[in-house]
Amino acid sequence: MRFWQDDNGNESSFRIWWMPFIAVVILAFGVVLGLFIREILAQGENVRELFNAMGLTGGTGVFAFLAKALQKYSEKKPQESFEQPTEAPVVIPKPTPLKIVIDRFKENHLQTLGHGGIWNGTKYVFKFVTLELAWKDNKRNISRIPSGEFESVAVPRSSNGEYAILLMNVIDRSEIMIHAGNFHTDIRGCILVGKEFKDLNADGQEDVTESKLTMLELKKRFPIGTRLKVEIR
Repeated sequence: MRFWQDDNGNESSFRIWWMPFIAVVILAFGVVLGLFIREILAQGENVRELFNAMGLTGGTGVFAFLAKALQKYSEKKPQESFEQPTEAPVVIPKPTPLKIVIDRFKENHLQTLGHGGIWNGTKYVFKFVTLELAWKDNKRNISRIPSGEFESVAVPRSSNGEYAILLMNVIDRSEIMIHAGNFHTDIRGCILVGKEFKDLNADGQEDVTESKLTMLELKKRFPIGTRLKVEIR
């Protein structure tokens, strides 16, 4: 039978072979709609690619409407990340700031001897000896300074431009520095550093040797402008 008949028994021009085509279209629409719903629940990426591949996103029909709706939905919904989780970064603690520690151990009426070094919080990384004046009640120009911990800064000396370490907040004193020198007569309250003790001028008093070389070692670790602490015990 090639034609449909209407209610009056007249043959219709609607051919029967259109029926399978309509069924296929309806089936395809159902499949696409099912994919659309499923992929919306799973981010919608695959069905958008499907519409793009079918060339339907640029049209004006139902499929274009569905594609547009999917695009808007997926843009609003946060995308899940499928990247492998990375390990937490290893936090490396900052190194303990270096400081200078001086231990006084011997004194006479003229001078005070000490052992000093650059302390990193657990041990000395560089050792030296120190020479100061004797204690005379912290009087200016004739006495060493009191013990304590002092904020300090590496500076060039105003007198000759040589490297020195200026101790700040020293009670009742000013311009107290760690600097190069060999004899107690080279200082008026400052601190000399050197490699070892030796009576260099045969006056019966201990002096310090290789003072400038020792200051160069301090400069390597505390360049001009470096802030540090000096502890005198």
